[in-house]
Amino acid sequence: LTMFAIGSRLRFRHALRFLPSLRWLCAIKFIAHPAIAMALCWAIGLRGMPAAVLLIGSIMPAGVMPIQLATIEELDVDLANAGFLISTMVFMLAVLPAMILLLRLPMFQA
Repeated sequence: LTMFAIGSRLRFRHALRFLPSLRWLCAIKFIAHPAIAMALCWAIGLRGMPAAVLLIGSIMPAGVMPIQLATIEELDVDLANAGFLISTMVFMLAVLPAMILLLRLPMFQA
């Protein structure tokens, strides 16, 4: 029921208005986070499945929780919607294929 309520508040037409500011969010989320996660894996000698799980967790797009928080706290719901929509689209179109290739590196093999 909660997901239905959140889905009814998504507005696609407002998402493009926030694109200039959200490009930095996507850059940090999809470039900086995985780079830091991979560096930490390398630094502590983490290999195989645990390293792959850490990489996948660091690269996932924003969930719907920010939309709920923006609604409850009466913040900018359109910005939260745009962040969710744009980060999910970037993830599906660009990041997911790159992640599949990254997970084939020897560091992530058992």
